Amino acid sequence: MPRSFISIFLFISVLISARSQPTGFTTLKSTDQLAAGLRDYAARVKSIESDFTQDKHMEYLDVALESSGKFWYQSPDKVRWEYTHPYKYVMILNQGKLDLVSDKSSNQIDMQGNDIFMQINDLMVSSVNGNIFGNKNYTVEAFEGKDSYLVILTPTSASIRQMVGKMEISFDKHTFAVSSIKMIESDADYSIITFTNLQFNASIPETTFRP
Repeated sequence: MPRSFISIFLFISVLISARSQPTGFTTLKSTDQLAAGLRDYAARVKSIESDFTQDKHMEYLDVALESSGKFWYQSPDKVRWEYTHPYKYVMILNQGKLDLVSDKSSNQIDMQGNDIFMQINDLMVSSVNGNIFGNKNYTVEAFEGKDSYLVILTPTSASIRQMVGKMEISFDKHTFAVSSIKMIESDADYSIITFTNLQFNASIPETTFRP
């Protein structure tokens, strides 16, 4: 699988080796309230439909690459990312399989037999459903700001860290919904995805999660 596909799939990121407190946030001494809020959110929200924008920053480019599209999530683990601008590209996670569809090609990957892809899938789904604590595949740092919580995930697997150094997830402090995700690929390359117009628990056709 080309690295560019993996970069899109990981949708986001800046490898920060030194752990420091993000500007505007304070370290959570206890994550109990945040964890409880995320568990409640995951129990209540069975589907999500949203618009998204993605800004990809790369060391050799002076301006960020901008793209946008639609996002769908169906509990417990179905995900569809559909890029509509400036190009058309679709990624679908469903029943342990990853479908990559563009105007020119279509490819399906069975993640069940690939530990790396399974961990990536787990990381992606966990970022949406809030199930991020107590997972041995990454370490977690949690911070509190005025209007949001910030959770920084660092993969424990060296093979995963070669593709994504850290993932920073922002949760709305009142609804516990994911508002943005930042994925850090290197010390100069990262992407930020921002979610808008979120709709919860709407009926999503099963065909949405088919190529």
